[in-house]
Amino acid sequence: MAGRESAKPPVAPGDVVAEKYRIERTLGVGGMGFVMGARHLTLDQPVAIKFLISRQDADDSAERFQREARASASIESDHVCRVFDTGELPSGVPFMVMEYLEGHDLDVELETRGKLPLGEVVDYVLQALDAVASAHAIGVVHRDLKPSNLFLAVRPDRSRRVKVLDFGISKTLSDAHITDTRGIVGTPAYMSPEQAKNSRKTDLRTDIWSLGAILYELLSGQPPYTGETVGEVLALVLAESPRPLRELAPHLPPGMLALVDKCLARDRDQRYQSAGELARALAPFAGNPTYTMLPHSASHITVEVAPLSRPRDSQPIALSPRASAAGPRAAAETVAGWTEGGAVAERRRRGYVLGGGAALAAALVVVGAL
Repeated sequence: MAGRESAKPPVAPGDVVAEKYRIERTLGVGGMGFVMGARHLTLDQPVAIKFLISRQDADDSAERFQREARASASIESDHVCRVFDTGELPSGVPFMVMEYLEGHDLDVELETRGKLPLGEVVDYVLQALDAVASAHAIGVVHRDLKPSNLFLAVRPDRSRRVKVLDFGISKTLSDAHITDTRGIVGTPAYMSPEQAKNSRKTDLRTDIWSLGAILYELLSGQPPYTGETVGEVLALVLAESPRPLRELAPHLPPGMLALVDKCLARDRDQRYQSAGELARALAPFAGNPTYTMLPHSASHITVEVAPLSRPRDSQPIALSPRASAAGPRAAAETVAGWTEGGAVAERRRRGYVLGGGAALAAALVVVGAL
């Protein structure tokens, strides 16, 4: 199979896709495909189109690609990158049409500014929790939450809104009985111990761990786990607790230190048991009172966790007002494939990404230099 460097986009600037999207430029490329900037011919609106490139497991990859699109479209939150359309080129290449975003991710924000103020950090994570709670409400666990998947999208008034990206290696809570042949998936520095052991046996509390790791890094300037190799990082995740946050950020209130420690509890029964519970705990530290109205204050529904991973006394998940208005939904189909591959795709500043197309998540947006 041709390498990423030699692959060519299936479309070129000027081409028209589905008789309504004119391709303008390449936004990015990853191990499993391309993201192109395009414009809707009738509405004159910019969009981003993700194309799946040919793989040895093409049929399986294409099926998972379409399931990812359907599940992403079903998550009702203003803090998820919206999916508008799907289809295939005449050549058979699948594509999905997504919201076009401008801005940059929290990884870039960290590299530019270093550790961030407490109120700002809490505002960002509360917004992300709106998306996570809505995903959990339909049975979808993200499994790869990290700073580079939290995008600070610039709005018309120049304010910024967090958008959660890349549900490519997510799973549904009903998938515990399905054999996973991909090995470890995710990013070790943000991966819960149970996910590092067996990605099949994760539930929504693996996302709580990842959000705790994000909080730890945004507040301290460094991730909870670092190492020279994938194996070294995974060994630390499996065997050791991170350096106490209070040593890196002694200025933080004791309550915030305890909150992060609870997110990173090695026993998942000792963590916050839902996105809503975590949001309620974060609310007193918010910098912007608007964000205290996010998922924890809305209506509640209970998510049924698969038998192999059901937490004791499972807690209700709080939804955003818009999501909760629709009521409970059936669990979404398994979402998998975009960042799968079973190999190390790229080495990042703060660890490693496992999966063939992880680099593409950030490519579906326009960063300042593009």
